[in-house]
Amino acid sequence: MAEGAAKSGCRTYVVGGTALLFVLTVLSFCMQPSAEEQKEKKQAGFHCLDYYYGALPALEDAVKETLREPDSFEHVSTRVTPVGADGTHSIVMSYRARNGFGGVNVEEVVGRYSSSDCKLLGWEHR
Repeated sequence: MAEGAAKSGCRTYVVGGTALLFVLTVLSFCMQPSAEEQKEKKQAGFHCLDYYYGALPALEDAVKETLREPDSFEHVSTRVTPVGADGTHSIVMSYRARNGFGGVNVEEVVGRYSSSDCKLLGWEHR
């Protein structure tokens, strides 16, 4: 009797788990941004930024290459302008990193990137 009860309980978990996965899959498709929302994001320049913390990965990598201690890099904030007539966005990124004396500096860089392919076109320290 205990064996039959165990099989029945296991079957309940499998059916319940499958139903839950189905519901989550349907909800994930319903929550996709509309075409208009995607267009607005692209116009604003957000489509190129990292979803989790909002940095432009290409700019982050370029800055890290210039640091004495790239592992000390910590993104603080990123601001972008809407796409310009030339198809580019301006970007300002603040970050923290250790300096040569062991202290931590907060720095800012400015740059431009392409709206169409998210390619970093140039940057400099502010």
